[in-house]
Amino acid sequence: MKTTTLSKIFSIFNTTTNNDAPVNDISTDTRTIKPGNFFIPVKGTNFDGHNYIETAFYKGASGAVAELPCFEALPAELKSKVIPVDDALEAMLTIAKRYREQFSFPITAVTGSNGKTTVKDLLTHIMSSKYKTCGTKGNFNNEIGVPKTIFEFDDTTEYAVVEIGMRGKNQIARLCDILRPTSAAITNIGEAHIEILGSREAIAQAKAEVAEKLPKDGFLVMNGDDQFASYIEKLSPVKVFFFGSSPICDLKLINLTQNSYGSAFQIQYKGEKAKTEISLPGIHNVYNAMAAILSSVLAGLPLKSAAERIGSAKISEKRSEIIVKNSRTIINDCYNSNPSSASAALDILSGFNMPKAAILGDMLELGDISERSHYELGKKAASCGLELLIAIGEKAASIIKGAKDNNMDTKACIHLNTADEFQSVKHKVPKNIAVLIKASNSMELWKITKLLTE
Repeated sequence: MKTTTLSKIFSIFNTTTNNDAPVNDISTDTRTIKPGNFFIPVKGTNFDGHNYIETAFYKGASGAVAELPCFEALPAELKSKVIPVDDALEAMLTIAKRYREQFSFPITAVTGSNGKTTVKDLLTHIMSSKYKTCGTKGNFNNEIGVPKTIFEFDDTTEYAVVEIGMRGKNQIARLCDILRPTSAAITNIGEAHIEILGSREAIAQAKAEVAEKLPKDGFLVMNGDDQFASYIEKLSPVKVFFFGSSPICDLKLINLTQNSYGSAFQIQYKGEKAKTEISLPGIHNVYNAMAAILSSVLAGLPLKSAAERIGSAKISEKRSEIIVKNSRTIINDCYNSNPSSASAALDILSGFNMPKAAILGDMLELGDISERSHYELGKKAASCGLELLIAIGEKAASIIKGAKDNNMDTKACIHLNTADEFQSVKHKVPKNIAVLIKASNSMELWKITKLLTE
């Protein structure tokens, strides 16, 4: 973050202070706060940052905001450094919006039902070959994460790739009002969040909010093989460029070779061809790579340079991460799960020429389609020739039912309530086997990955 002053932050809220102490970053966590940081006391399900405002100053914070009731309770000597606000999170967004206005470099926003973090990682890697590029760390893609990424911008930044998440209508629009991206990529339209929005059409409309916030000379990149490609194009006020294998695609997939550990493929753009390869398994990751390549080409990089660069990219952990440890090959994909991504993960597992097992957990926010979706996942698991299927969570009971109803050996099916119960059945996972670990992050299946690799 560019260093500013406490008085300048006060001025954002139409208030004043004589304190010109330097502010070198924005912090929401007193565990990692550093001297000179400005503290935002955000609230969570089980915590309230307002309880730590005095701790923030003890650790050297220059200033803070505080919601009104908490502000009144602060010691008098601190009040001159604290801005009273109605909502601390809204205050953070306000500061981020004003800070963003200082920069004019291009920003690509990445959203979609699946693959956002992978595309963000790949595009950040490609663009960093030419520009000082700032990319979202991990998947910090919500009302706290997007401002945190914006605060990473400084005078050396030349390009930014920012992941935008969604939990409901108008959330993407709201975050884009803060971020003001110059281009965007939509990976696909799936069933994630269907419980909240009600239909895939509504999900498509919500994702299209990213296009509505682009400048007139901006552009949108979209999966041309997605059934909602034309629908998104109609909703978009800016030019849409497509990637995939269908006739409408600008960046075309023309040759593909896959194995259990990745893909090699050839692509074509405006008559020019290039070869590339990625060490990420599954056709969905080919699409993710094409999204990143097309975005970078439209941003000015040569096709062949982008294709070559992507081969050395590293992605965030827990996403199609292959770990070979303790005589097991583990597909560690336990950060997120929904019907399409879980199905794709089983396709990856099926490609391994060795005995196979799957550890699958609840897929969340599916509403009325939840029971059917889990059942269908179990049905597909039964077709993969598994030696063992472990399903974890309340909803995952339907995975077991789907597998058993489709002729999977009952003795090979285990249902657990939580990831912590895996310890009791760990011995049932044999050596020399490929194991898929897939679930929504809140199911904590990362604990199972740790147990199998420690």
